[in-house]
Amino acid sequence: MGTSNSVMVVVTQPKHPLTEDDYNAWYSDNHLPYVLFSEGFPSASRFRQTKVIKGTMTPYIALYQADWEDTWDAQSAYAQVGKRGIGARWNRSPGNSLEVEWWSYYRKIAETGRPSPADATGSILVTFANPDGGLGNTAIFLAETVENWYRAFLDDMADCPIVSGSTLYRLGLRAGGPPPPQYMSVHELRAPAGSSGERTHDLIMDWMRGAKLRADPAAVMQPKGPVALEFWGYYDHIATRIKASEEELLGPA
Repeated sequence: MGTSNSVMVVVTQPKHPLTEDDYNAWYSDNHLPYVLFSEGFPSASRFRQTKVIKGTMTPYIALYQADWEDTWDAQSAYAQVGKRGIGARWNRSPGNSLEVEWWSYYRKIAETGRPSPADATGSILVTFANPDGGLGNTAIFLAETVENWYRAFLDDMADCPIVSGSTLYRLGLRAGGPPPPQYMSVHELRAPAGSSGERTHDLIMDWMRGAKLRADPAAVMQPKGPVALEFWGYYDHIATRIKASEEELLGPA
């Protein structure tokens, strides 16, 4: 799923359990196709959280692939859609069903394996991290160290038998909500059919314990290590939409 230059990440949840069906119907069947009217957005996918190992995040995440080199250009392309007079059928409000935690744009900086260009995958592992090292606001000086560690981590994951492809992203543009982490990795998984997030995690950990890892675990596990791992979680695929022509989307229902 990392073949595009950038990705728009939107972390959301239904406002109430009773609105979850409406929330999912609006998001998968209306909002994903609407956003794909944007120039340079070829596909989008949604995922539901199944297991969190570290950190907290609301249970749904949407990843919108964008071909733009500059994340500001991606946001500008998305902003133009609402100005083009697309009909109410594809510009519907979610009503009172949607709560957005944050959304931002990330720029791809590395990938390994065979990521799917259309996000057509069963499940994914997502991590978020910041530079740390106990340096507070000056941790940005550790960015190169963090990126080198993450690149080694991607190389490790390329050897894992249940990982088909991995992509590393750097934050490009914060669009809404609290400041997101600086780095995100997305790993497409070939987990056995019916595997839970917990079972998938156990398979990866079992493999790591026997592997010769390039990425030093101490960089993440030590209290003042350079890599502050903010989130490690597993998600199941819900829906993928591929860009359709305006004739198809704006034609008769």
